[in-house]
Amino acid sequence: MSSGGRIEEWASRYVGLLYVRHGRDIERDGGLDCWGLTRFIFKEEFNIDLPAYDALYTDEAEVDEVLQIAAGENLYRPVQIEYVRAGDVVLFSSLRDVLHTAVMVNRAAFIHCNSHSTFSTIERIDDKSWKPRILGFWRHKHLEDRCHQN
Repeated sequence: MSSGGRIEEWASRYVGLLYVRHGRDIERDGGLDCWGLTRFIFKEEFNIDLPAYDALYTDEAEVDEVLQIAAGENLYRPVQIEYVRAGDVVLFSSLRDVLHTAVMVNRAAFIHCNSHSTFSTIERIDDKSWKPRILGFWRHKHLEDRCHQN
């Protein structure tokens, strides 16, 4: 990952977790989906509790509604690709017209969980299967605050 810097040490702890559709809690559900993995990483690494949105998120197609709620709560701000850093959330369009979330582990790679790989993996952001599907990068307000304190 020479063009993106080293992969954050914490990321390797989350590789190999089982994908479970609608998995929000690894202990309760036995695995995680893309948002569940994002929540798990944010809680464990950044001590940030992200909402599960269980009541709203009954199908992947409803992720858009969840993102609208998050935007209304002013939890995230968009980040230009040249300023992306570990901990930023990347959103992808899906082949089935739904959204997919992942967490950046450096400027060139992200960690995610999806049904195609069965387990969480780290992949390059410039991979031909992901790059054309990038919808944007977002930074949680508490990660922004930490950056300004350092």
